[in-house]
Amino acid sequence: MEAWHEDWHRDCAAVGLAGPSSDLGEIKRAYAKTLRKTRPDDDAQAYQALREAYDRLVAHARRQELIAAQAAAEEAATEVVTEAVVTEAAAVVDEPAVVAASPMAERIEAVIDSEWPATAPFPPAAAPAPVPSAAPAPAFHPQPPQPAQPAQPVFLEAAGPSPEDLCHELIHLLKQGPAKLEAAMPALRRHLGDLPLERQLEASARFADLVVQLEDHLPPHLIDLLREHFNWSRDFRIERLLGDERIAALAAVLERHPPPITDAATLQEFGPTVRIAQLSSSASEGNRFKAFIGALLMGHTLPLHLQWAGWQLLRRLGLGEAELGAVQKLGVKTRNAALVVIGLLAGLLSGVLAGSVNEGIEHGFSAMFSVVIFCVVMGYVGQALDFLREAVPAWLARRLKSERWERLSPWVGAASFAVAGLALQLAPVYGDAMAGLSLVFLAIGLLLGLKGTPAMITTAVALWGFFVWAVPTMMPVVAGLQAAWISASVSVYRLRLYVPNPTFRVQPTRPAGGWQAIALLLTVGLPTLMAWLSSLAGMRSTVGAITLALTVGRVLNGVAPLPRAAIMIGSLYLAMGLWLAAQRAGWHLARRLFRGTPAASAMNGGR
Repeated sequence: MEAWHEDWHRDCAAVGLAGPSSDLGEIKRAYAKTLRKTRPDDDAQAYQALREAYDRLVAHARRQELIAAQAAAEEAATEVVTEAVVTEAAAVVDEPAVVAASPMAERIEAVIDSEWPATAPFPPAAAPAPVPSAAPAPAFHPQPPQPAQPAQPVFLEAAGPSPEDLCHELIHLLKQGPAKLEAAMPALRRHLGDLPLERQLEASARFADLVVQLEDHLPPHLIDLLREHFNWSRDFRIERLLGDERIAALAAVLERHPPPITDAATLQEFGPTVRIAQLSSSASEGNRFKAFIGALLMGHTLPLHLQWAGWQLLRRLGLGEAELGAVQKLGVKTRNAALVVIGLLAGLLSGVLAGSVNEGIEHGFSAMFSVVIFCVVMGYVGQALDFLREAVPAWLARRLKSERWERLSPWVGAASFAVAGLALQLAPVYGDAMAGLSLVFLAIGLLLGLKGTPAMITTAVALWGFFVWAVPTMMPVVAGLQAAWISASVSVYRLRLYVPNPTFRVQPTRPAGGWQAIALLLTVGLPTLMAWLSSLAGMRSTVGAITLALTVGRVLNGVAPLPRAAIMIGSLYLAMGLWLAAQRAGWHLARRLFRGTPAASAMNGGR
């Protein structure tokens, strides 16, 4: 089965048809019924895929109607005309090299060699012997310009030009600049639509060769126009005409230039995010500063939103490798800026509570550098743990990677933390052997119980350090039990045993389970809550909130342990809530400020 045939069957099934069909009414009825179950608000990607399948089926059905109408007209014609048309069609289909070796192909090569930068050579097919036709098509001869008025482009002439003339005039307009080409686009679209059916295949082959040869010099909207008109990915006849090598080159070009998104819901959802990414790669310093402000307002939701969109959708929204590389560099800058914000807030809070500007400045710098050092160290710790997990014998690795052990190992690691704390508690009584045993179980706990993304691991360790700092008189056995609690609670989220928001969202929303779930997350499930927030709000938000709570405890160092611990825990909840509220407000503000559509941004080159 041909590739286009498989795609057609797949599109029919996606729309909801019981079987392959070219009936336009049946396609529309099936689409309307399926659309009731697939809404853009519920699943934007599924809706986009459904809409694209529907558009392809409608285009295919209309093309089949045109082909059927043409066949009926040819059957009603005279025997002489029928024989001439069949002979001409056979010459076009069976002799692809006639199109490749035409004067138009030679002119393309001349343009590339003389005026355009060098591009990858496109190998022409070997030219077979020409087959005589019954009646050769008359050549197109444009009328000379009148003395009183300037010459008009072929696109603007009243008579319909041939495919060869259209290609020739397109190259001429490319030399004149984008303004001339843009003005001639409506006429090009009209002339392509007015070409008779027997010349559409020739035009498809000629423009396919032109797109491959001049890919770097054609604007994206021109490639989209030609793709939409000729529907190269669905026309099996063009495969036979061009050959495998040339059709592969055309497919590579079309893959590098995917069709743009036209769905209003998708553009509204991802428009501001894509706009910031486009501004980040602009040549203007002012636009890059705007992108930095937008990324700072969005925070961790910007890379999360781009990740949610996916590479294919981002390409169709107008983002290329340059824009994605620029937005990744922008993310590094915003993360560094978040560390500065943490230091400023810690210094301001310390200065206000202590009533000393000098102490506030000192503690602000201390908090900022402490967070930087802590995050860097935790990054290396995570890499070291991953290395040790991989550096095991092959026979043991096979057992450790089994599904049963994957489910069991986190709880073994959590229990190891508790045993390590108990052994350390008994070390003064039983000597150094018990201390050594504590280190062994601590290592097992780290290898088995400290898993997840770097944000989860860093947040879990920071939370354990926060509780140890809040209660400095904590016994080793209590510290071990606390580490076991944090490890087990993080594993609950990592293993997806409980997810506060089962449906993926870029902003934290009310957890599933109502007020009971909220009460549990704020008490015994606090590590689960922090692991979830580190994934959606970013590691800087959770570590920043913990840092601010530690700042409060540092200022209140002279207060009794229990009141001080209660105030620090309350400060943690308050800091986390304020941080999330600020991030949500920044997200909505950035979306309002950068509401320019990606299509318009792409047309302007991100300026």
